[in-house]
Amino acid sequence: MNDDFEPLSNIEMLFDIPLPRSSRRGRQSAINKIAAHLDVIDIKSKGIISSRGWTLFEIAYEYIGGFKSYVDAAEMASKAYLLRATYDGKLDDINDFEVEKCYAIAVYNLKFGLKLTGLVKNLVTTDRMKTTAAARKLQQDSMRISWFECSGKAESFVMATGGRNYIIDPKIIRDKVYPNEEVVISPDGIHYKRKLKIGGQVVEKIAVGNIKI
Repeated sequence: MNDDFEPLSNIEMLFDIPLPRSSRRGRQSAINKIAAHLDVIDIKSKGIISSRGWTLFEIAYEYIGGFKSYVDAAEMASKAYLLRATYDGKLDDINDFEVEKCYAIAVYNLKFGLKLTGLVKNLVTTDRMKTTAAARKLQQDSMRISWFECSGKAESFVMATGGRNYIIDPKIIRDKVYPNEEVVISPDGIHYKRKLKIGGQVVEKIAVGNIKI
């Protein structure tokens, strides 16, 4: 499991199609109606969604070198605390889960509350507008119920879609999340630099969301 991996590093694949122009209320209503949300924490359900949905993660992160939060579906099922899947219609039995009917999946570890570790939309389905809307809804929800680190294009997108309201004080990241690592707060007071465990590269990041200390 790689705790340094940025879950929204695939931002270009997630939101390549803009939502139709409409009022904020109408757009949000349309997103809420497209599907049901499945929140699973039990081992069996996580195993089913992880194994059947793993291909979506491989496809969505392939262009940036692969999905690195977990080595495979089995590790995701065992290490992730929560999986949220946006599904086409009601699903009474998790054994009937079909990846073809899944619009998007978000994955979270339990670390200072929920930490977002992966977010994908179904790039195989033909209904791309719905998958993009579902991924956008999960991304928006993730700022409210979890936290994550981002940089580069992912940061630009997050800041443009409400992230400024959820910026986490980098002192919390330095003092609580990574107390045994060198975390240098940037002059702007909202970014910080830290060395990645794999590769040793120093990257400037920003933390966004709802962190629990």
